[in-house]
Amino acid sequence: MTDRQKGLLAALGFAVTLGFSFLFMKIALRYATPIDLLAHRFTAAMLAGLVFVIVGKRWDIFTKNHFRALFPVSLIYPTLFFFFQALGLDRVTSSEAGIINASMPIFTLVLASFILGETSSRRQKGFILLSAFGIGFIFAMQLDDSLSPSLVGSLFMVLSIVSNALYKVLARRLTKRYDLLTLTFITTLYTFIYFNGIAAVSHIRSNDWSGYVEPLTSPAFLGSIAFLGMLASFGAGFLSNYALSKMKAATMSVFSNVSTLLTITLGITLLGETLAWYHVVGGMFVVCGVIGTTLSKH
Repeated sequence: MTDRQKGLLAALGFAVTLGFSFLFMKIALRYATPIDLLAHRFTAAMLAGLVFVIVGKRWDIFTKNHFRALFPVSLIYPTLFFFFQALGLDRVTSSEAGIINASMPIFTLVLASFILGETSSRRQKGFILLSAFGIGFIFAMQLDDSLSPSLVGSLFMVLSIVSNALYKVLARRLTKRYDLLTLTFITTLYTFIYFNGIAAVSHIRSNDWSGYVEPLTSPAFLGSIAFLGMLASFGAGFLSNYALSKMKAATMSVFSNVSTLLTITLGITLLGETLAWYHVVGGMFVVCGVIGTTLSKH
């Protein structure tokens, strides 16, 4: 199997895991607040990472230079990405989140052009505008109430996607400087510290730890956290970094369409979600724009 084939397989695994993660996030949010959910999620992710470190005897990861260099990027991903994602999924259906997530390649391509100096053809720019129109159409149809939960949730999902797209662009360079376990483990460890710290301060101020502890008594919550932490956070992060070491950021982002289709299917069949007509229309513009951008040659 060639490196490119391995990269494509890793990207597909990442997309499938991401598709299922929206489902498990919606389930977990029934039992915990977004911050408590993220604290437990990254506790599980950090523990999974420690297993790899201990088994592989990778004590060389714990160096001051690694922690100093990867601190800024850890704020973008996983921290901001999952923070905005949790806030978004607390307000919109997983199906709607999946549609918005389909615009990932567009944001990645635009950021890559600004940060990495990558160029795009007129045709690609046209398809980018088509996808942007699809997202704008969904937002416009939600403007009947400017502060509606759906609109606010959609905004959080867009911020989550921008964070992920920015990381994908930056990670193309990082994967050439750091091995995959070092990059994935340190960013996961930082995020574990961030969210558990925020959760601890919140519960100390309210003098009530029930919201943090009680969800752990639910088998459904524990199962969701196990998947979200070990597979969708640490595992998917490792697959994403591996894929980015083998292919361009924009190519990697195309696989978000796989997760979009899976997310919508799972949301409708398992969670009983429904899509408004404008979600379908806007989603068609987004997907057509993404496909056209990807297939268009420079």
